[in-house]
Amino acid sequence: MSDRQYLSALIIVSVFVSVLMCILFAAGKYSVSETVPEEALFIKTDQSAGIYSLGNMGNHVSWVDLNSDGCLDFVASNTDQRPPNLYIYQNNCDGTFELLNENTGIPTGKVHIISSSAGDFDNDGLVDLVLGTNSFYMVPRLYKNLGEFNFIQANKFSNINNKSLAKSIVFVDYNLDGYLDIFQSSYKRMYLYTNDGRGFFSELSHKSKLTREFRSLNSGHWFDYNNDKYPDLFLSVDGYNRLYRNNKDSTFSDVSKKSGVMGDEKWDTVAACSGDIDNDGDMDFYIANIGSKRNALYRNNGDGTFTDITLTSHISGGGDGRTCSIIDYNADGLNDIYTTNHIRPSKLYKNLSDNKFKDVAYKTGIDEPVDAFTISWGDYNGDAMLDVILNGHFSHALYQGSTSNNSVIIEIIGDGVNTNTSAIGSTVELVLNTGMRQTKTVLGGRGCCEHDMLPLHFGLGNENEFDIKVDWTSGKSCKFENLNADNKKYYKVWEKDCRVFSY
Repeated sequence: MSDRQYLSALIIVSVFVSVLMCILFAAGKYSVSETVPEEALFIKTDQSAGIYSLGNMGNHVSWVDLNSDGCLDFVASNTDQRPPNLYIYQNNCDGTFELLNENTGIPTGKVHIISSSAGDFDNDGLVDLVLGTNSFYMVPRLYKNLGEFNFIQANKFSNINNKSLAKSIVFVDYNLDGYLDIFQSSYKRMYLYTNDGRGFFSELSHKSKLTREFRSLNSGHWFDYNNDKYPDLFLSVDGYNRLYRNNKDSTFSDVSKKSGVMGDEKWDTVAACSGDIDNDGDMDFYIANIGSKRNALYRNNGDGTFTDITLTSHISGGGDGRTCSIIDYNADGLNDIYTTNHIRPSKLYKNLSDNKFKDVAYKTGIDEPVDAFTISWGDYNGDAMLDVILNGHFSHALYQGSTSNNSVIIEIIGDGVNTNTSAIGSTVELVLNTGMRQTKTVLGGRGCCEHDMLPLHFGLGNENEFDIKVDWTSGKSCKFENLNADNKKYYKVWEKDCRVFSY
């Protein structure tokens, strides 16, 4: 090649690169700030982990330790016309998974599961499953865990018999009697199944004053917005959203208008997630709207009302959402927001403090796949860092998280008498030497239709030492001081005798 030919080729390459960079800048896929390394990154690992397929038209996914070996397994589903429609993957505790679709007692053929929740409804120490279908002619399926991936359907003796689709299904102890109840969001109405303590459920939505009918009821999210220890209910609706305050007597009051969370009638909200974004001890929440140019972030004012801070928080770019979660992805002690999108890449809003956020999804490697219907967060490889699995219409993905910050996983176990053994509804407050306080609650479901791992993840930043206080749904509290995450990242706390164990 002559010098003139070399120079011509160099000019052509330079022009091509310049044009490409302009396109990427315009698309928002590259900027000067994006070249700065993020303190947390996600690596796609589904192929190396042995997760080759979740079928087509993915619809839901949830992390849950099904065999009590301390390693997170997961269940996922799709709405494809070809079976299997449900996938059950066992964690081999070595970073890989094995498909267990046969001989678990849970049919995985043409069942079209669209929602799930995990919790110990009979307080025998084993985590059970309740699965919702997309059929108007099928009842939600309650499966009792017999151990070692053996399940038996418990509908016949549990009295869960209302035939209706279950867009979302949630375990919750709404009356704080120590037994997990079940809440179902159907097409136009809701069902509240109350557990009598012997595994028999009574449908008491009318008695509880949860009788309103909707144009389309998409999902229900339970969280304690007023810090009275009783879980309250937010409904994601096609139309004005609703918030019901728990009256502590097994009834509820509609406080939607007074609380300021009804939103816009044209939003079509499909999912909600809660968490303390400003570490003031009050639960804030975020909603995903499938039919809107933006989602919404509500800050808890601490007086029973909320303020929509979406625009001032710099997160108005999200919209047309599928589901959402509030998590501390980089373990800096501040809760971040992750939301998926119908036709565009997902958003990961990094908490910059002072109620300001910045989208770092592309920068951290977690913006795809597009159209992820559902997501679930958990630590599948035992490093105390958050990983995430996504399931959507076009694809699925398992991302392993990594960060240079310190973090711990805290699993709390109720006594099975006064608090359900899964400790759903119980709260952990963690305090660092810097004075930072974090508050998190064990939830029985989140987002559109999914379930995160039951143990709680706390980011410590550069700190190692911390104190915790556990407030059980029974009213009992346990305090532990001068704990350390230097060598031990996992902690288990038992309500009985207030014992703590680290490893």
